[in-house]
Amino acid sequence: MLHSLIMKNKPRKLGKKTTTEFETLFKQAKRLYRLQRYEKTLAKLDDAIQIESNCLEAFLYQSNALIALGRYEEALATSDRAIQLQTDNPDVWYNRAIILKHLNFLEESLISYDKAIELKPDFYEAWYNKSTLLNQLDQHEEALAGCEKVIQIAPDNSLHWYLHGVLLSLLNRYEEAIVSFDKTTQLNPNYVAASWERAKALAKLGRLEEATAIFAELMKTHPGLLEKQLQIFSEDRSFLENPELEKLFQIISEYLASKEQNT
Repeated sequence: MLHSLIMKNKPRKLGKKTTTEFETLFKQAKRLYRLQRYEKTLAKLDDAIQIESNCLEAFLYQSNALIALGRYEEALATSDRAIQLQTDNPDVWYNRAIILKHLNFLEESLISYDKAIELKPDFYEAWYNKSTLLNQLDQHEEALAGCEKVIQIAPDNSLHWYLHGVLLSLLNRYEEAIVSFDKTTQLNPNYVAASWERAKALAKLGRLEEATAIFAELMKTHPGLLEKQLQIFSEDRSFLENPELEKLFQIISEYLASKEQNT
């Protein structure tokens, strides 16, 4: 995520020719970045930064290109340089949080997301990423609270409602989860994962006929997804320890077995 950034600290004055050269190199770097030519992006940015070392946006592009190349340690160093230039810009903290997550420094990543949110309370991307990270850390209640903040800010994004439904399901709040999955598919009718999770929530509530109908439809339209998810489904003891729900699992297993015999 990159925005137009205005430096609070005054950059050193450049001559007209030098300024033009920097702008040309930076424009070329941004074009290469959009084309996903990240190595060439970095080369142009290196040349640009040698001319003007106080352009915050250049460092953000540099760190994002390094992230895209999987060079996370270098990306973190670049991000730290950006923070030195401007400590109260939410984008630099958001960028840093993403890098720290890639490096598996999860608690430190949360701190950086919090800093970004403190500086920009309606920064829904930071709220969303923080929520997914809290979920990864099994802090589901906190993750749900963050996701509800995301929905307040950006209610028309199907991804946000899907996460909301998943978190509610993890907290065994299946009726509410179904509402969120319904909202997901209203916004994006092709959101297959939401249909899958909705069926699971229905099954957990004992509404097997409704759940089976969804699974049957998914078997026809997205068998690949079903096969991928079945292993996760089979490891969910709350299904297998309930005789009625085990019947549902058996239906799906028999379908997949018959499919293999017919191929």
